[in-house]
Amino acid sequence: MSVHTQCRSPHDLTQNASDEAGAVHDWLGETDTCWQLKARASGTPARLKGEVGKPLPEQSLAAGGRFVVVASGSTNGKKGESDRLKTLTDEASAAGIPSERIEVIGSERLAGWCNQNPAVAARWAGRPDGLWTLSDWANAEVHQVPWQAPDSIKEEIARQRSALEFETGSVQHLHIHGPPGVGKTRFVLELCREAPWSASVIYLQQASDMRLVELIDGAVADPAVRLVVVADEIQPEQLRPLRDAVARADGRIRLVTVGHCPTPEPARIPALLVGPIDREMAAKVISGWYPAMPTEHVDFIVRFADGYVRLARLAADAVARDTSLDVRGLLSRDEIRAFLDGMLGTEDRSALHVVAVLESVGWTEDVQIEGEAIARHFGLAWNHVRSKVSEFDRRFGIVPRGGRYRYISPTPLGIHLAVEAWTTFPDLLRSLPDALPTEGAKDAYYERLRSIASNPQVQDYARQELAFFFQLDDFVDARAVRRWSALSAADPNQAAASIRHALEGTAPEERSRIEDRARRETVWALVRLAWRPGAFFDATKALALLAEAENESWANNATAEFVGRFQIFLGGTAVPYLDRLAVIDELVATDRVPLVRLALKALAQVGERQAYRIGSEPASDEVPEKEWHPSTGRENLECVLAALERLTKLAGLDTVELESDFVAAANSLAMMLRDSPLRSAVATLFDAVRTSYPEAREPLRRSIADVI
Repeated sequence: MSVHTQCRSPHDLTQNASDEAGAVHDWLGETDTCWQLKARASGTPARLKGEVGKPLPEQSLAAGGRFVVVASGSTNGKKGESDRLKTLTDEASAAGIPSERIEVIGSERLAGWCNQNPAVAARWAGRPDGLWTLSDWANAEVHQVPWQAPDSIKEEIARQRSALEFETGSVQHLHIHGPPGVGKTRFVLELCREAPWSASVIYLQQASDMRLVELIDGAVADPAVRLVVVADEIQPEQLRPLRDAVARADGRIRLVTVGHCPTPEPARIPALLVGPIDREMAAKVISGWYPAMPTEHVDFIVRFADGYVRLARLAADAVARDTSLDVRGLLSRDEIRAFLDGMLGTEDRSALHVVAVLESVGWTEDVQIEGEAIARHFGLAWNHVRSKVSEFDRRFGIVPRGGRYRYISPTPLGIHLAVEAWTTFPDLLRSLPDALPTEGAKDAYYERLRSIASNPQVQDYARQELAFFFQLDDFVDARAVRRWSALSAADPNQAAASIRHALEGTAPEERSRIEDRARRETVWALVRLAWRPGAFFDATKALALLAEAENESWANNATAEFVGRFQIFLGGTAVPYLDRLAVIDELVATDRVPLVRLALKALAQVGERQAYRIGSEPASDEVPEKEWHPSTGRENLECVLAALERLTKLAGLDTVELESDFVAAANSLAMMLRDSPLRSAVATLFDAVRTSYPEAREPLRRSIADVI
């Protein structure tokens, strides 16, 4: 077999044209080269006759370039190369072709080159599956998304690159470890990509599929070899033998292993833990993949993935295609289910269900009774459960301890297992609260329900439980409110309707019995529910009824949160502003001064120059609707004019108790007099206030004077 090629740039062949001192490479020379690769008998002296007179070799030599024949069949050293070279130079001289730049390379020198450039030679040698060059590895589809990392990670990469330097580095074997899907492989790729030794890198996808020690020993045997081996999916039992193999190379081989297990010998095999990324960085990464994705959808994916980059990518791809998904829909996708199942192995998972059905489970000391009770309820022996859970955590790191408690990590894995448990034995899960020995365990049970609310068995159970919340007394106790709040994720509309029904028809002094922790839990839940169009009207009306009986002085009380739902921007809801005004009209129609005052404050929000709201958790485990805001200036103007029109009608009520409220509203609205599309509407409002409230004339005059 013969391969004939002309390399216009020596870099095209080996990617390494000169050594560190800048000297010309032995193979590449200084000029353009015409290469001829001869396999087996095609490279014998007799078979080389006529080759030098072919167009490409002749043109290259005539132009001052080189003609190099690589004859893999030349196995007898210098003599074999000389015999072949004589055939070529004699023929060139006879034909008047320059012969001083003709070279022959035999099998021995070819083997030496392959050993010195293993990452490049692997491409030409028909490398085994799973052994890649750095360029192959970097060009894999999964790595085509932008790399995002905080400065601390970039600094760590720079330190490790330096530590792995052949001449000056002190680390021969670096072990990168961490749970599956956190980005360990991408971290190592970025470590290698810009390193001075990048041309020496080979990457093995599955270390257990290769005779890795033999590969390293083969490289050790040639003193000219410099090699950086990246071995992924390493197993614990491989680490020590590999370190021993690398030690025999006198510093010419560097090894980077990637796996889930920690290092067995920190002194000989220094390790670096790669963990889940924080929420802020996760949001940046997801937005980098999908720049046009709404913030609400990015936040949903961040919560779902819990810092695991691979899981975030799978979820982001799914949500980008289908925004109607919920957690159950994500977990049912083959690629996500396979990823999570891969974190569990193939063993029986019943012991893990004991932990997964609660957000966290008491495991030792005085709270051990929680784990014991769940195991007993499931018909499992407690000591067997403890042993199996410990084994899972030792092997996979998925059931860490938090003080006296255990929990499943990452969160989506816990949700996956909880859904599996509910699907397999729903009757046992329905009756579990009665078997739980502590209030903390019951709270943890309902919090887990919140995270799996879209599961059909959970939805059916939650709706039945929500039916028991129908009167004021059901919302007085803080624990009962937390339970209602968690259950509300399964049916937000039903939950919002139930609390509105419980508050309506009761006097404000009765509603004031909902206080302290119970009130705060209720307000936070109503804020979440108000995001959804189907629950908005009941949730905001419930906020208004609590505000009528306000007994909290802190900033985010029921009054403030109700008013905040009527910001045009950052209103904390997917409901368009003009549609929200139906709640205002309903409050005004009651003729109850506290509710009318609340409506007035809410309408006056259109005069606030800076919108603000604190973040809130979603009402359910579905991909949330986008928060509504005006898409055009005209749409914003329509919202403001609608609010001013209602304020003008309110001013005509001539209710003495509202005078100070109208003065405060006027102060916030006065700046609108500078806006020509709004000037007339604001002036009409001020005239109505002057007419109904003579005492307000002077404050209004001062407000107008300040603006003008």
